[in-house]
Amino acid sequence: MAFQKGETYRCSAMDCGCEIQVTTGAARGKAGDHNPCCCCCTGGGK
Repeated sequence: MAFQKGETYRCSAMDCGCEIQVTTGAARGKAGDHNPCCCCCTGGGK
């Protein structure tokens, strides 16, 4: 999954509430294969 500048990901854990905002997108052709993870490491969703 390639992160794009300006996207916001929210943690799916009910008790967490973390949001991750992408400030610099992935370089062209450098897409990753992991979902974003916040400090609680439960996972993130767009």
